[in-house]
Order: sequence, then C-alpha cells, then structure tokens
Amino acid sequence: MKVLDIDRERQRISLGLKQTQSDPWQQVLESYQEGDVVQGKVTKVVTFGAFVEILPGVEGLVHISELAQHHVENPREVVSQGDTVNVRILEVDAERRRLSLSLKRVEDGMPIQPKPGDEAAPPAIDLSEDVFAEAPLLEEPALEAPALEEPALEEPEVEEPALAKPAPAETAQADSEDEPPAE
Repeated sequence: MKVLDIDRERQRISLGLKQTQSDPWQQVLESYQEGDVVQGKVTKVVTFGAFVEILPGVEGLVHISELAQHHVENPREVVSQGDTVNVRILEVDAERRRLSLSLKRVEDGMPIQPKPGDEAAPPAIDLSEDVFAEAPLLEEPALEAPALEEPALEEPEVEEPALAKPAPAETAQADSEDEPPAE
C-alpha cells in the first residue's frame, strides 16, 4: 500500500494498492519487440477484429485484415472469445498504449516468446495419445521390486482409551463355562 493523501482535518488517510504494482506496459516494453510471436487469449471479438490479452492488463488488437490469409467478413469465423492464440506483434505504441497484432503472420515453427517470469519454466511435456500408443503392452505382470526402507516418521503419541473390562461376575461365569466346576 502507498499513502496517497493525509487529511488531518477529517482524520483520514487515502491509500493506493495500484501504485505499488509495476506497470504492465513497462513489462511489454522490456520483454517484447515488434516481430515477436507471443501467446494470448482472445478477450473480445468485435466487427473490426479481435482483442487479445498478451499479459494481464495488456490487450492488443488483431485487425480483421490480420486475422487470416483470406478475406474475412466476420471475425467470429476465425476466433472466439476465450480462444488461446499465437499472435505476432506488428507495432508497439507505448505513448498511446496500443498494440497491433496479427494472426495471419504467424507461421508454423516460429518461436514463441515466454511471458515475463516464465523464462525459467520447464519445457512442456508432450503427453498426447501418440506418445502412449507406441508403448509395448506387457502380457505378464511386472515383478515388484523389493520395497526400500524409508525412515519412519515419528507420530505423536496418542493415549488410547482403556478397554472396558468385564465385571468380576461376568469373568467368573465365563471361567466356569470353560472349566469343569471345582469339587
């Protein structure tokens, strides 16, 4: 939180959370440049194109003429709200805080720029059906390897309640059933 104003007369303090957070546009300027291909999410489809969010709080416009190689009458023919798409940055206008993006200028195999902070993320693992389809099927059950000893975890001692003991009369009666009566 940042103190924005102190009004001693009314005994009030104005605080701001937004002022403590970094400007998402600064991240765009530091991380991306024109020509980069980035991943984003379609936030809105309008008659003249689609808006794509490439970072939280930063959207760019894919003009209808940049949606596909062919002529597009209605942007909804190509994209829908919520779609994840790869777009190429055509222009960054920092002064007006505008991004011009293109879908049609993204070619297969183009590297996608990671989002700021995702650089250290491990590579994605392909878990498609194709990967598993080639695995040989085992006809015999696999032998289990011997279990390795793991260090015992210390559990807190819990005092168990004492079991109810039968009354003496019941005990004597139970004993007499098992043994012949004493003479």
